[in-house]
Amino acid sequence: MAIAIEQFEWFAGEAERLFGETIPSRQSGRLQAVPEPVGIVAAFTAWNFPVKLIARKIAPALAAGCPVICRPSEQTPLTSMLIAHACMEGGAPAGVVQMLHGPADLVTPLLMAAEEVRKISLTGSTRVGKLLLAQAAQTAKRASMELGGRAPVVVCEDADVDAAAAQCAVFKYRNAGQVCIAPNRFYVHADVASRFTERMVEAACALVLGDSQDAGTTMGPLTLASQRDRVEALCAETVADGARCLAGGRRPAHRNKGFFFEPTALADVPDTARIMRDEPFGPLAPIAVFCDLDDALERANSTPYGLAAYGFTASQKKAEALSRGLRAGMAGINTFMIAHAEAPFGGIGHSGMAGKGAGRRQTITWTSSSPTSWPSDDGRVRQPAAPDLVAGPDRRQRPGLPAPRSGRPRRWSLQAGIPSPSTCSTARPTTLPS
Repeated sequence: MAIAIEQFEWFAGEAERLFGETIPSRQSGRLQAVPEPVGIVAAFTAWNFPVKLIARKIAPALAAGCPVICRPSEQTPLTSMLIAHACMEGGAPAGVVQMLHGPADLVTPLLMAAEEVRKISLTGSTRVGKLLLAQAAQTAKRASMELGGRAPVVVCEDADVDAAAAQCAVFKYRNAGQVCIAPNRFYVHADVASRFTERMVEAACALVLGDSQDAGTTMGPLTLASQRDRVEALCAETVADGARCLAGGRRPAHRNKGFFFEPTALADVPDTARIMRDEPFGPLAPIAVFCDLDDALERANSTPYGLAAYGFTASQKKAEALSRGLRAGMAGINTFMIAHAEAPFGGIGHSGMAGKGAGRRQTITWTSSSPTSWPSDDGRVRQPAAPDLVAGPDRRQRPGLPAPRSGRPRRWSLQAGIPSPSTCSTARPTTLPS
């Protein structure tokens, strides 16, 4: 709940900082670019964090001036209604924040086909993301996607192994592993692999399964019976592939109600095992060993997914190597706290695209800037130069354009439709603890 509140507070401030810009024209006069709301937004969220995820959709939409229609998960309908009610109580005009409930196969196609909807935002699986992107193309909708992850963890030989294992256990088994940025593959240096594995096993065995409303419970059940069955089958398959199950690996005998599965630690997991490619979305911790950091990075980057990645080391040099080498939308060095309202949140590759769910850049993706050209003070508009003339070291000035400043010659490009550099790049935050 605190994270959701932080989203609204941050983007409320961003609404005041959503400025346009005045650009000196290279021909004459000036250009004004003012951000405007992109239009109605359709937002689709998952069930695992029903308050936080929907806040990440509504807050930037409102900051940009966009009405938003949310289609929350069928598993968590009540939470979304409470959020909508809170928005109305906070002063949102009637109809600006709407909740649309119903079966996905009925509701989603109607939203995707509507011309009035000009942007979609999804937090969900890669499979669903690809389906929505194909549908969005039919009406040229903008899209922001936060999709599935296969987050690797690289533990170097100089890391504080006990602290690293303690953090890994907390964030691996949090919410029974049903977290998109949860660590899913552990690559541990051979010199510290034994100690790290022992600590992970101890942490897994110390967890108390039970009702999440019980203060003594430290891990609850999986949400769906089908997900528990999938986790159980994936664990058995991993053991059949040669891994050793050192903790968990089964349904708890004392829990005959609820979709519980014991927190599990698996050692000596081969790279060919499916668990090293597929997201378990459950309390399974597969551990593999490496001897060379470059090899570890190559294995960590071996999937087409790239939502989050983590590294543990005491060396600044290795920290820089991990930050540069891990291919993911977000990275954490000696920490798993990578979600911040003020920083981009999202993935690359098959884990996401086109605008991350937080930070200053996110607000801009909900707007559209249309430049307005103003003539010079004398009212004359100079004609642009012929498109085959390019200024460079051998051509200091082009007809119809201002002379370059002294010093390094100015280079011009006359290609039409060149995308903004910001749309051809991605800002990846790397979180380092203080």
